[in-house]
Amino acid sequence: MAGMQKIKQKRDSLARFLLYVLGHRPDEFGLVPDEDGFVPFKELVQALSEEDGWKNVREAAIRDLKVGPDADDFEITDKAVRAAPAATQLAPPLYEWTQAPRLLYHAARNKGYPVILEKGLMPTGQRPFVILADTPDMALRVGRRRD
Repeated sequence: MAGMQKIKQKRDSLARFLLYVLGHRPDEFGLVPDEDGFVPFKELVQALSEEDGWKNVREAAIRDLKVGPDADDFEITDKAVRAAPAATQLAPPLYEWTQAPRLLYHAARNKGYPVILEKGLMPTGQRPFVILADTPDMALRVGRRRD
């Protein structure tokens, strides 16, 4: 019986932590939700693996949250997850406009760096924007996930 209680506690902790990550402060973890608030599983799992206590969380554990008491707190597609709109404090627009810092940093892949030097930063892939960080540490954290 104690083993079941421990599993329930881990599941509840994961659900609360993911609500914070996805629904309140994805930027704190170097995550950029798409326009609908979804974060790809791959990026989320990589971000979690950088956090103490969450290194072993896999996609399956996140998907399991849809079966049980936390089912209404998350929406899941084939490749992404988001906090349900009723469980989030993010509202469009996701981020407020503020005065930009003097320096911004970008995590470029090694093979893309020469292209950036030649042509400048441009959106690639599915996102119509470039991800920038206000600290070198956050840029390195995001960069390590990609290259």
